Amino acid sequence: MTDYSSEEPLASWEAAFLPDWEWEAYDKVEDEDGLYFGRVRSPNTYDRWEYGYFSQEQLEKAGAYRTDLDSDSDEPLFPDGGKINDLVGVYETELEALLQPEIEGDSQYKEE
Repeated sequence: MTDYSSEEPLASWEAAFLPDWEWEAYDKVEDEDGLYFGRVRSPNTYDRWEYGYFSQEQLEKAGAYRTDLDSDSDEPLFPDGGKINDLVGVYETELEALLQPEIEGDSQYKEE
């Protein structure tokens, strides 16, 4: 088996929905779409790297985001093809909604 510890990964991710989960991809399986060979580190692996296969679908379910890209990169940040500008737009929209003045009919939720 090849030792990948000294190699630079093709891509690396951290999970937004699973604390302390990290993935590094060293090879993309040619015949399978969205399947990578690499390693994962998590509380389940006792914070040690374990090698194996993981899929793009697993990354999407974990809310994984790329950690090897610069913030001004044009490459997708998320496995589903999302980019950093998409994420910023979501946060800005949520912030605007929180800062909006009370909408008529929402007075029942107003603090007394």
